[in-house]
Amino acid sequence: MALSLIWSDEFDTPGAPDPAKWGYDLGAGGWGNSELQYYTNRTDNAVVSGGTLKIIAKAESYSGSNYTSARLLTKDKFSFKYGKIEARAKLPVGTGTWPAIWMLGGNISNVGWPACGEIDIMEHKEVS
Repeated sequence: MALSLIWSDEFDTPGAPDPAKWGYDLGAGGWGNSELQYYTNRTDNAVVSGGTLKIIAKAESYSGSNYTSARLLTKDKFSFKYGKIEARAKLPVGTGTWPAIWMLGGNISNVGWPACGEIDIMEHKEVS
């Protein structure tokens, strides 16, 4: 059975990521991973240019944190039951980086994590 493409983003419109497709987790605290950055929705930290989405971690003082970055999600914008996932990503290199692409169940607001399920598409933790 061939699967049909049901969602994509080719990142072909410069500026902020498409708000019809992407939202943001905002704030600090690391969501269980002790992350040091404050996640923003600023184009300083997430911007589309040259056909790519760039998520940029910056060393800067922001709302009590010494770093900023972005954490994008499709929560309440798209969900599916069956399909094929394809992603292209260039990963950062350096001690302390932990880029990841993962999916959580669309029912996370009702049942929480981990009951909603999780599928990791890509996760790369750089350690010293």
